[in-house]
Amino acid sequence: MINVRATSHELLTTNHMTYLPFLLQSSNRQVWFQAIGRLLYQTGYGLIQFYIPLVFVKQVGLSATAVGIGIGSGSLAGVLGHFLGGYLADSQYGRKNTLLVSAILSLLAASVLVLTHNLPLLIVANLIIGLSAGCYWTAADAATIDVTASEERHHAFAILVLADSLGNGLGVFSGGLLLSLIDRIEALFIFGGLLFLGFLVLIQVAIVETRQDTPEPTNTLQGFAVAFKDQVLRLFVVVNILFTTYVALVSSTLPLYFTNTSSHLSSTTESTQASLASIANLFT
Repeated sequence: MINVRATSHELLTTNHMTYLPFLLQSSNRQVWFQAIGRLLYQTGYGLIQFYIPLVFVKQVGLSATAVGIGIGSGSLAGVLGHFLGGYLADSQYGRKNTLLVSAILSLLAASVLVLTHNLPLLIVANLIIGLSAGCYWTAADAATIDVTASEERHHAFAILVLADSLGNGLGVFSGGLLLSLIDRIEALFIFGGLLFLGFLVLIQVAIVETRQDTPEPTNTLQGFAVAFKDQVLRLFVVVNILFTTYVALVSSTLPLYFTNTSSHLSSTTESTQASLASIANLFT
């Protein structure tokens, strides 16, 4: 009986300790750097994506249809960005350089948004940030897989998903806080640009190249062809398209709807900004 209890205690201790070595191992510092990078990137990205429909409809004066076209163009660019990011990450260019491209593109998009007051520039900014997001996700996930063993990857990606969720929430919250303190909407995109700048510095200083050189040259484009032949993957792609379409529809229209219903009694700039800040608190 004593042996059974001792064995059970040892098993429980072992199960709990399997998490601690992964979190504390110096060899997995790259996972933590990737988590910090995701927190920075998603805070900036979440801020920009959440406030674009609110700001450009309520304060710039574009129609909801026009803003929808701008956001939709960014999503389509994101599809191309994933293919571009996958190609660059698997090529001699590598994971780190692909992440640098993503950071530079996101900085450029934030800079364009600061100057944007019409639909063409809004489309340009969304195209750039769509490419940035595509390059980021593919390269960041590949770099994480490179530095983790197969049995540790669920821990690693749990940390990254946590950073992702925190970043989105912080982006919406910080944007609402900025709008309540500063009268200029440009401050939102300047702050987003500063977050992307921090992301760029982190990549340059802390992230290392994790791509392993293969003895024989590989055809990256041929790898896409092999992937598309996988029936399970094709089904997964279809399900993801349906799910992300729903998420994009809800996340882009609900904030605008609540803002319209909460501010219809007043059209002053101050009340509009207060309304935007209040709606942001609902989605934090």
